[in-house]
Amino acid sequence: AGRFHSVVFLSDGTSYSFGLNKYGQLGLGSCKFSILSKKKNQEEIHTDPVKNQVMNCTAVSCGTEFTLWLTTTGVLSAGCPEYGQLGHGTNNEYNSSESSLKMYFQPQPAPKLIAALASKKILKIASGNNHSLALDSDGHLHSWGFGGYGRLGHREQKDEFSPRKIEMFENRLALPLDSKIACGNMTSFATIKGGQIYQWGKPKLSGDTIMYPKPLFELSGWNIRSMAGGNGTFAVASEKSAITWGTALYQELGYGPKGKKSSANPAKVEALDDMLTHEVNCSAGNILFLVDSKEDVSAFEEWEAPATVTPVEEPPKKRKGGAKAGRGRKRVR
Repeated sequence: AGRFHSVVFLSDGTSYSFGLNKYGQLGLGSCKFSILSKKKNQEEIHTDPVKNQVMNCTAVSCGTEFTLWLTTTGVLSAGCPEYGQLGHGTNNEYNSSESSLKMYFQPQPAPKLIAALASKKILKIASGNNHSLALDSDGHLHSWGFGGYGRLGHREQKDEFSPRKIEMFENRLALPLDSKIACGNMTSFATIKGGQIYQWGKPKLSGDTIMYPKPLFELSGWNIRSMAGGNGTFAVASEKSAITWGTALYQELGYGPKGKKSSANPAKVEALDDMLTHEVNCSAGNILFLVDSKEDVSAFEEWEAPATVTPVEEPPKKRKGGAKAGRGRKRVR
């Protein structure tokens, strides 16, 4: 899921999108939003899943306002191109007029094949807010998009408009084909042979920037099954434990109503200890854990969706003193 949109794919390879389509991130081939239009309300929201233009999909990943699809023919992208996160060698920047100095970024509503990855067999994809990763069959990891805080792993804070191979993961550090990769809002992760997690970027708001991949020693020795990053929060499924850490705002780390809200270092989610967690996923303000169906979860409260409340428009407030209020005041000289 992105900030305001979600994309799924079915077993037959078709893909469906729902949510906000302001920059064409749903991949429908068009979007109503236009920077040049003077219309005030240009929101295009799809509350029900709509079939997008992608076929033969095997994986999908959403950034803040863009989407990546992994298909049998390659990696496709659609949405906002501002930082080069679509991977097409451009950010689609332009002036709205010759007299204007303000720059705009042309949305891309139609899913387009990333040419720089076309000659490679891509196995996995992952997206952060405005950057992405792709693992190929040679064990090479590619990154592109917003380069702030070193999240691309190239030892420099430079945006990459096309996928660029991370030099660290070559030769003896080439990634295994079952490597786990993930992106947070300002970070990236990958597991090398043997399972050691490497991280780069800015995992802590008040911490140092990691300009190239370095081992995350706090999780050394754990057999990582799944890994995910959110807006400053992170989660791992390993063996029969779920582990989370980061700066949380809504107790999404899962430590319970009386537990700590944030954690600088990885810590077990006690409620899920000794349970088989297959997969974890992070988004803005929440973390999801996919637990094996054989596990006893009867002790957990069942969430119920709140009743839908239709907002009632309030009548405009009357101005005090009437239309002539303020007239006849003496000027101060």
